Amino acid sequence: MVALGGTGLLGRSGRVYALGQAKENRGPVAASCEFFNPVQVRTLEAMLDRVIPPGGGFPGGKEAGVLYFIDRALCNWAPQNRWDYVAGLEAIDESSQIMFGGKFADQTETDQTRVLEAMEKGEAPGQTWARLQIGGRDAASRVRTGTEPQQETSSQTFFTLVINHAMQGFYGDPKYGGNKDKLSWKMIGYVGYTH
Repeated sequence: MVALGGTGLLGRSGRVYALGQAKENRGPVAASCEFFNPVQVRTLEAMLDRVIPPGGGFPGGKEAGVLYFIDRALCNWAPQNRWDYVAGLEAIDESSQIMFGGKFADQTETDQTRVLEAMEKGEAPGQTWARLQIGGRDAASRVRTGTEPQQETSSQTFFTLVINHAMQGFYGDPKYGGNKDKLSWKMIGYVGYTH
């Protein structure tokens, strides 16, 4: 559970701590990862298998290695999203705890889908979502002020970020870390680049 006080993840000094943690993401790094720790891997892989579910002989987000695309992105071309993932994955677990009494990765597929639907609708419960600032400074200001009629909540913004990264990792060139064994390319009959 995320501590929300002055020294917690999102408190004044907690924000500084979390940004430092997002830069290095302190703690043991999960196997085959450069950024995510094992707890984050479990949560994100469960989320990716709901975003891109396996079935009908086709791979899901986990099997296609989308996690590794996102992990590599955060270390190379998208470091600005490190904080979003560190806090966003904790917020998913908080919502899951409130809704179903346990961590997101431990829930049934149906309950995981319900958590993601609440995020997509901007109705995910939890103080972390209410206080979280996803994206750059301008995006964070819009989320907090409520001055725009169709603004996204932090849960919606994080949900969209993960969807975008998931699609890039699922369908992109395997050299970027996802699309393991060209699984999605095989699924759609794409043979890859020919020169």
